Amino acid sequence: MTHDATRSDPAETRERRHFGDDPAYGVIQQALAGVPRDFCRADCPLRADPHRCPWHNAEMLEYWSVDALEQWTIRRCPKNEGILAGLRQLLVD
Repeated sequence: MTHDATRSDPAETRERRHFGDDPAYGVIQQALAGVPRDFCRADCPLRADPHRCPWHNAEMLEYWSVDALEQWTIRRCPKNEGILAGLRQLLVD
């Protein structure tokens, strides 16, 4: 099974869904903006596969807490700096 990197962008899919008044949503959206999509599709070992990387999964917010996303990103993402900067804004506040 191969991953098709031309699928719709998870950020675009999320914009069409309603996640209530969760204050974490905006911060996670900022963190999502830090995801280096070109790197992910071309050079990341996970290849932007939504089954292997929550940052490319359109249903991420339904299953992942902010703390879990932070821990996963620290441990598994080779380009975690930009993503973590957005997440830590919520964790510090």
